[in-house]
Amino acid sequence: MRASTDEDRRIQAGAAAMATSIQGSRVTARLWRSFATPEHDLRSRAAAIRAPTLVVWGARDPVIPLKVGRRIADTILGARLVTFDAGHVPYSTHPEGFLAAVLPFLV
Repeated sequence: MRASTDEDRRIQAGAAAMATSIQGSRVTARLWRSFATPEHDLRSRAAAIRAPTLVVWGARDPVIPLKVGRRIADTILGARLVTFDAGHVPYSTHPEGFLAAVLPFLV
């Protein structure tokens, strides 16, 4: 994660602190391992989603690239993709823009 704002730096520091603790490293390892398990892979079911869907993505996400966000939005019928000039935490890097996109969607 490349921090751009003070809030990004706070999130980055928290993630680093968690990753360096024994319990935090265990949780992080379990989380990453879970991504590879079949029961957590929802790609085959994404096309069946009929709920309104907003996909928010950082265009410069170094963890999960924008092409993944595009694929998600293209797979879910009627989904809308909103991108920000941000990395992995667009809600933190661009909080006003994030809220401007998400709040009308929630209403």
